[in-house]
Amino acid sequence: MEEIKKAYNEALRILSYKNYTSQEIYKKLINKGFKEDVVEQAVRELKQKKYLNDEEYAKLWLENHQLLKPVGKRKVYWDLAKKGIPKEIIEKLVSDISEEYEYQTALKLANTRIKRYHNDSMEKKLNKTAAFLKRRGFGYDVIIKILQELKNQLRT
Repeated sequence: MEEIKKAYNEALRILSYKNYTSQEIYKKLINKGFKEDVVEQAVRELKQKKYLNDEEYAKLWLENHQLLKPVGKRKVYWDLAKKGIPKEIIEKLVSDISEEYEYQTALKLANTRIKRYHNDSMEKKLNKTAAFLKRRGFGYDVIIKILQELKNQLRT
């Protein structure tokens, strides 16, 4: 019981600096030397008291990324999965992102990015922009549409 309280308090100390997912807290406590069963109980208690909420964490993470560093659906999925967010939560969040929103976001990023390549040929500009969008997690269907749009803009 005393060990659980120590793990619980350590988790609260960690959470006082920054929000984490359940899995991230679990790993941090294990790395601090707490036993698995103790960590599981501490994490369960943190969830019951609403100090840990993976769904809320994922929503806030997505909102921040949409504002500060927009990414496509694939990158949202990869990054949240890497943080240990359950698949069901990620799928719900990703399904809430409309195709139009993703397209407009990618177009805005591409228009900003392509300006950096002013000395390159049109083909190189498009290739570099496509690679950038791919790294940001946009799907091929979105990237193809964006490249068509950029070709039309560059020709005029």
